[in-house]
Amino acid sequence: MTVDTLTIAQRLQAVGAAKELAEEQAQIMREVVEEELVTKADLREAIAQLRTEINRMALTIIGTLTVIIALIEFLAR
Repeated sequence: MTVDTLTIAQRLQAVGAAKELAEEQAQIMREVVEEELVTKADLREAIAQLRTEINRMALTIIGTLTVIIALIEFLAR
């Protein structure tokens, strides 16, 4: 997503803001949006990291359950 700073500055000027102030405010808006914007690539990376963590946790749970089952079977003898 891009921020049209020219249009923002023009709109601010149209309602009475000084040109320099309008341009600075438009630039600040662009910077804030770009810093806070989450891209599809960001989301893909986060999803990949979550999948890896979920898989790791699943393997840990399976391993733990396997040990518990083995202990139960051993104690049931």
